Amino acid sequence: MQDREKINKSIEINASKEKLWEVLLSEHFYRQWSCAFAPGSYADTDWSLGSTAEFKGPSEDGLYGKIILNRPCEAITIKYEGIIINGDKDNQSEGAKNWIGCLETYHISEINQQNCLLSISQDTPKKYSHAFYSNWDEALERIKNLAEGTREYIEEASESL
Repeated sequence: MQDREKINKSIEINASKEKLWEVLLSEHFYRQWSCAFAPGSYADTDWSLGSTAEFKGPSEDGLYGKIILNRPCEAITIKYEGIIINGDKDNQSEGAKNWIGCLETYHISEINQQNCLLSISQDTPKKYSHAFYSNWDEALERIKNLAEGTREYIEEASESL
């Protein structure tokens, strides 16, 4: 198993924790901000505690795991169990083993009634950490714009469907 890095980032957002939660998890918004990682990215999950979550792109490649924490409007954690190649789950290959046990957490803290701090923490195999580190900068900026209502990314999200 290769080394892992933990990516920690946060951004202050002028929105309620309820609005921010909606932007993070609703399909409408998720597709608009997750395309920062790969065009056409989407999540196949209901986000409930114990449920499976598949994070894929149009080629049906991606990651899968379980929701191990779900405190509405506060925090959600995914624990990765492997990778998806052409729609098939893999937890046996070296590539898959690098992701098994990695955690990804979104945490919302209220600063005041109008502002929240969104913090993300993601365990990433070292060889992907540089890409994910910069992808998170764009994703957080998109989340901020969507939650604050300053920009929608509909054109980009529809083009990549």
